Amino acid sequence: MMNKKTILIFDQVETSGGSIARAVDLANELQEFQFIFINYHPLKDLYNKPLSGHVTAKRVFSFYNYQRKSAHIKALKELTSNNLMRFFGLKFIALLDLLNEYSVVIQTLMKTLFLNIDLVQANGGAHFLPYRLATIKKAALIYYFRHLDDYRWAEGKMLGRANDYIFVSANLMKAHLELLQTLPRDRCQVVHSPFDSEKTLAKTTASNLNFIQEFKANGYLVILHAARICHDKGQHIAIDAIIQLKDKHPKIALILAGSFEGDEEYEKTLRAKIQEHQLSDRVLLVGHRDDVLHLLHYADIALQTPLWFEALGGSLIEAMQLGVLTVTSDTGGTSEAVIHQKTGLLYPPGDTDELVNLLNQIAEGSIDAKALAQAGKEHAYKNWGAELIQQKMRTIYSNAIATFEKQKSDISH
Repeated sequence: MMNKKTILIFDQVETSGGSIARAVDLANELQEFQFIFINYHPLKDLYNKPLSGHVTAKRVFSFYNYQRKSAHIKALKELTSNNLMRFFGLKFIALLDLLNEYSVVIQTLMKTLFLNIDLVQANGGAHFLPYRLATIKKAALIYYFRHLDDYRWAEGKMLGRANDYIFVSANLMKAHLELLQTLPRDRCQVVHSPFDSEKTLAKTTASNLNFIQEFKANGYLVILHAARICHDKGQHIAIDAIIQLKDKHPKIALILAGSFEGDEEYEKTLRAKIQEHQLSDRVLLVGHRDDVLHLLHYADIALQTPLWFEALGGSLIEAMQLGVLTVTSDTGGTSEAVIHQKTGLLYPPGDTDELVNLLNQIAEGSIDAKALAQAGKEHAYKNWGAELIQQKMRTIYSNAIATFEKQKSDISH
C-alpha cells in the first residue's frame, strides 16, 4: 500500500473556533493524507472535537508574537523622540523578533526531525515558519490567506516560494492582489472554508440554553451576534440599534456571544451602554460559547456588524445553513455570502440608522424573512458545502505535491 503523503499545517491562532476549527474539520475528512498541526497553543484548547487517527498535533512556543512586536514599536515611538534611542530600540526589537523566529523554526524541526514532509500549509498567508520549514524539508508550500493582514510577514523571496496561494473569499483575493502586486495570479485561487452546520449541530451538545429558550417562550425576536468582542467587530453598533428600537419594539432581544480580547475599555463601554439604557433584561453578554450552533438554532436573526474588512464571516455561513436570516455590514467578503435582499440583508459598515431600518422592517413583517432565510440556506450549501470544498482541497494538495516533486526530479537530473 502506498504511503500517505504528509501535510504539515501551521496556524498561529490564539483562540478556539474560527479558522482552526474549519482546518481541522477538513483534515479529519481527508483520510488519504497524513496531517500534522503546528500551533502556539495546545490543539485541544483550540479544537473541542476528537481528532481522526491520521491527524496529529504538536505545539511550539513563541515568546514574541506580531502583536507584542507592534505594541513595543508603538510604545518606543511614543516614549522617545530621540533618534539614537529609537534606532537602538528598534534594533533590539528586531533582535528579539529574529531570536523568536529561530526558536520556533528549531522547535518545529526537532518535533519533525524524522518525519518526511511533503507539503507545508501556512494558515495565515506568508509566514517565516512554514517558509523556512518547506525550504529545509524540501516540501511543497501553500499560503492560505484568511485575513486582510496575512501579508504582514511577507518578503519577496518568501512570498514567491509557494506553489499555490489560496484565499477564503474572492474579495480577499482581490485585496491581496492589489496590496501584493508580485503575487503570481495564475497560482491564486479562491477556496471557501467548508461548512456542514446541520451535521455538526447533530453531533454536538449544548450548554445552558435557558436564557434563549425563555426569550422565545415569551415571544421575543431573538438576534444572535456571535463574534470575538472587540471594536472592529462593532458590537456597539448592535447595542445602539437596540437602544433606538427598544421603545417601538420592546420584545427584541440581543445576545452577544464571544470572548473579549483584553480590551477592558471596550468591555466597559458596552456594559455601560446596557446599564445606562436599562437593557440588561434583553441585551445579554454570554461570553465565549462552544455551542453557538445551538444558539443559532433558536435565533431569528444572525447579526454581524464588522467595521473593518471581513474576510468572509464563517458564522454567517453557519447561520445560513441552519436557515437563520442573516444581517451584516457590507465589508470584504460578507457580500459573497449575503447577497442583499436575495440571501440576506446588508447595510453600510457603521451605519446604525440603516441597521435599525432593516431590523424594524423584519420586526414589522414587511420583509419576507422566511424566504430570504431559505434562499440563504440553499446558497450557503451550494457554495460552502463540506464535500465540495473537500474535493477542491484534495485536488490542490495532490497537484501541488506532484508538481513540486517533478520540479525536484528535474533539478536533480
